[in-house]
Amino acid sequence: MIQNTQEFIVAPNQAKMRLDLFLVPILSGYSRAQIQKMVKNGDIAVNGKKATPHFFLQEGDRVTHSVPQEKPSAMIPEIEVIAETPDYLVINKPSGVVVHPDSRHKSGTVVDFLVQFDPQIAKVGENPTRPGIVHRLDKEASGLLLVAKTEESYRHFKKQFQTRVTEKEYTVLVHGGGLASHGEIDSAIARATSGRMKALPKAKRVVDLFKLQEKETGRDARTLYNVLEARGPYTLLSVQTKTGRTHQIRVHFFSIGHAVVGDPLYRSKKDQLKEGDSIRLFLHASRLAFQDMNGDRKEFRLALAKDLQNFWDKVKMSV
Repeated sequence: MIQNTQEFIVAPNQAKMRLDLFLVPILSGYSRAQIQKMVKNGDIAVNGKKATPHFFLQEGDRVTHSVPQEKPSAMIPEIEVIAETPDYLVINKPSGVVVHPDSRHKSGTVVDFLVQFDPQIAKVGENPTRPGIVHRLDKEASGLLLVAKTEESYRHFKKQFQTRVTEKEYTVLVHGGGLASHGEIDSAIARATSGRMKALPKAKRVVDLFKLQEKETGRDARTLYNVLEARGPYTLLSVQTKTGRTHQIRVHFFSIGHAVVGDPLYRSKKDQLKEGDSIRLFLHASRLAFQDMNGDRKEFRLALAKDLQNFWDKVKMSV
């Protein structure tokens, strides 16, 4: 097994921080519980020695994260390239494929495809497990994904996502009807339990604090939507995210009683498919707009994935 090692040096303002809390913002693809487990397993060390998650760091300490890298395998997903330039790729991520490796998915990721498609991408970015990745889609979601091919374009696009210059639009089917023709969900999002997030309406953020796993007030999150069509027990939406929080669309619509159809994580007993129906997460990244390296605006649109379109056609025929 090959080891790919990341190294972080503790800055003066990070001295006296606990090791697990120091790593949470750095290893953003992992939960705090996962980081603690990696520390206990010896995958994370301080100054070359095994430590505990509660170890208090000192300025200048060298923290290393060893990521096991499997030898190349045949598990390379088939992914459609929508556009390619010397600076970036726009791809159509299929449902069921994770964007980058994590503790549960060692291969068969978008990253495996990217490195095979263009080996130079392996050197792009801050994290060797996520080369070229400037934003993500959930495993079961599908649609447009932007990938940087150079270090310069990586910084360029990363800044656009951070400053919200990039426009992201999704086609989403939710349970229930009665939604206003358009609206906005403005609820902070915080981690609730392992693998799950929680929306915190402004009036309840302090009240609900004691229920949160990590004792935090959450990060601001805004989601805009327009109703495209309502049929029977479902409503088809066009959704724009003004922030990029984990599971944002899924959490926000679940919080207002309209869970995303096919979501196995955020749903209640009333969120049931009609008898005989079966569909994966109905969330598709259908439009992506950004500024290229020359400052020119680029926009890409993608029709619904075939399985989602077939399901929606079936709904319309049965109502």
